[in-house]
Amino acid sequence: MRERKMAFPPTRRIRLEVGDQLLLYMTRNVFGSPSRDRGRVVGTAQVASPIMPLERERHIGGRSYTSGCELNITGLAPLGEGIVLADIVDQLRVFQPDPRTWSARMRRSVLALPAEDAALIHKQLEPLLLDPEKTVGLYLERAESARRG
Repeated sequence: MRERKMAFPPTRRIRLEVGDQLLLYMTRNVFGSPSRDRGRVVGTAQVASPIMPLERERHIGGRSYTSGCELNITGLAPLGEGIVLADIVDQLRVFQPDPRTWSARMRRSVLALPAEDAALIHKQLEPLLLDPEKTVGLYLERAESARRG
């Protein structure tokens, strides 16, 4: 979020084009308190550059990333808000026929959604979205605090 970029592991073939719309999902682990936090869709973004090799390999959360693209974050819910994905998995086609396994599918860098799934999430998320410049600082502070322990 700080760098307005998205990174991808070397084993994934990602198909994103400049202008593609994204929903930003944060896992419950991102802020270091998985028992308190819940995985949420927290924002919207647009792919702002082609996927390119990174100048140097990056290591985040024990994983290696070798390519990436720039993002234009277009909206961001206030910290602690957003759409709790676990609460709506039964309503999303992408997780059918077995919505109990939804979290395994979320381990991908990018998960393509059917149009009706994207519309359902957007409808719930849109009223929460603020100018990212007004909200991103709180996300970064919380992440830094969690990193320090």
